[in-house]
Amino acid sequence: MDRSFSSGRIDMTELRRLTGDIARLQGELRATHLGAHLSVRALLSTHQTHLYDELRGYSGELTR
Repeated sequence: MDRSFSSGRIDMTELRRLTGDIARLQGELRATHLGAHLSVRALLSTHQTHLYDELRGYSGELTR
């Protein structure tokens, strides 16, 4: 997208396509990241889950 802007060869159609691609990739990355957390939690004991939550900043309880 940066190259398209710097070259001056971008229009609204290309802008929408590129931002859509970026949003899709960011969503896939986020899902992968959060999926890894789910996978880890499934392997932990109750005590380990409590410690994991504290280290993640949840202080033992999930927040939004």
